[in-house]
Amino acid sequence: MTYLRNRGIAEARAAVDAHRRDCAARQSALAAQKRRANNNLAGATWEQSISTEMQALATTCESRARELREDLLSVEAELRRLEAEQR
Repeated sequence: MTYLRNRGIAEARAAVDAHRRDCAARQSALAAQKRRANNNLAGATWEQSISTEMQALATTCESRARELREDLLSVEAELRRLEAEQR
C-alpha cells in the first residue's frame, strides 16, 4: 500500500503523461514533414504516405494510451481496496 501511495500511482500517471507527450511530438514531426512535401506528384505521393503513417501512429498511440489508463485505474482501485481493508 505504501508503494502504491508513494510511487505506484505517480509512476502510472507519469507513464500516461509521457506517452501523451511522446505521441504528440511524433505526430507533430510527421505534420512538419507533411508540410514540406512539394506540390508535385512525388510530393503528393510522399504526403499521402505521411498521412497513412500519421493515421497508424494515432491508432497505435490511442491503443497504448488506453492500456496505460487501464493500468492507472487498476493501481488506483488496488489502493482503494487495500485502504478499505485497513478500516
